[in-house]
Amino acid sequence: MEQQTKITTCFVAGRSGGHIIPALTLARTLREKNEQHRILFFSTSTLLDHKIIATSTDVHTHISLDIENIPYRKPWTWVQYAYRSIRAYLKSLQQLRLHGPDRVVSMGGYVSLPVCVAAWWLRIPVELYEFNVEPGMATRCLARIADRIFICFNESAQNFGRYSHKCHYAQYPVRFSLTQRATVEHEARRLLDISQDAHVILVLGGSQGSQYLTTYVQHWLTTTTTTRPRYVLHQAGEHNSLAILKAWYAQAQINAHVFTYNHDMALLYAAADLIICRSGAGTLFEAMAFNKRCITIPLETATNRHQVANAYAMAKLYPEFVTVVRQEKARR
Repeated sequence: MEQQTKITTCFVAGRSGGHIIPALTLARTLREKNEQHRILFFSTSTLLDHKIIATSTDVHTHISLDIENIPYRKPWTWVQYAYRSIRAYLKSLQQLRLHGPDRVVSMGGYVSLPVCVAAWWLRIPVELYEFNVEPGMATRCLARIADRIFICFNESAQNFGRYSHKCHYAQYPVRFSLTQRATVEHEARRLLDISQDAHVILVLGGSQGSQYLTTYVQHWLTTTTTTRPRYVLHQAGEHNSLAILKAWYAQAQINAHVFTYNHDMALLYAAADLIICRSGAGTLFEAMAFNKRCITIPLETATNRHQVANAYAMAKLYPEFVTVVRQEKARR
């Protein structure tokens, strides 16, 4: 048997399951190819990051950095932010020297800045993953020092300007195996104890904007008719009260399962006829991996419109599956 070489790869991601979960998926792929492959993982110190990373058996060393997003609107905290950033950089420098990874792979977010800059200083190759059409601020800043940039939408390359030559297309690292994706609808419904005749709607709210999605779904359910009984699988975010939402479904006489987290999302995807969701790249790519029709409502704020670009790019790729509804129209 050929002896496997010990290699260490460093991932950096934080403050979002949309960043951390793809990193863990890539880490698992590396470990499946070479069980000697060691994974070093940098994240923020938030409870969310620790909870998600703790679910993985592929991470050998997890290092958390006490760093937050740049406080643009709080100039009185800039000195403290600068101090934390310097500490995070020095800690990154120390840990990268100690573990000697072959490369640093960033999923974006401000936590990637000190780690990638430290890697660049140590002459460790830096690779960036950008899952959205429009790259985030941290990824834009790091494009200059990156060796390679992996994109999941071809449109993304033009948004990197003079660094577009570093861009390489890569498939989104969907966390579900081919076996999970092959689960047939009737089998998933049997396992979930859902009627085979039901029209199953999967609502993916997430923690951001979930209350808006809930309001939209409630209005949509009460103003549309169907000849089939409905069953709603509703992932409510942290801003929703599960008790209130469950009571609403009971009053509306709609069968529903309301939850904040489910360990087997593959079954829920497989069981659904329709998915209603925001336009995070991860959610959209997962829905398409299961070949599900999707109504997507991109999150739009004064400072964040990248989901709009995601939604229309996905609708262009899968016009028969994806319908985009803008927030302005959804409110009517």
